[in-house]
Amino acid sequence: MATTPRPRVRTVHDVLLALALLLLDAGFVLFAAFSLLMRGWGSTLDQPRTGPPPMDWVPVLTFGAIAAGIALLAYALYRGGWSWAPGGQFAAALLLGLATVAGGTEEWTRSHPAPPPAPAPAEQRCVCTSGGGPCECPGG
Repeated sequence: MATTPRPRVRTVHDVLLALALLLLDAGFVLFAAFSLLMRGWGSTLDQPRTGPPPMDWVPVLTFGAIAAGIALLAYALYRGGWSWAPGGQFAAALLLGLATVAGGTEEWTRSHPAPPPAPAPAEQRCVCTSGGGPCECPGG
């Protein structure tokens, strides 16, 4: 059984589709960023918390899902015989994925701060007995 060759995609149409999809991707990312920024405004009225804030997974999952959708679309375009459009989509998915990982890492670092340094042992502390004179340090 012979297979018929796929019709060739014109380069002009391919480049135009690539640009249109990149603009659409940018629109999705900007809408998600705007929605997440508006979501943060409501939390300013909450009671202040003591200790480090909990990790906010919503931006990480939102931008990760958008990056996965873009990568899936790029794969479908590649399987469909397009040449420029999947390249642009793969690049957009890669950049958004890297930005998502960087943002998630920053969020994790913010919610898990380093512990404060331990105080020096008591025998190494200087004791100032005078009102403004030199301090006396044990052992030196």
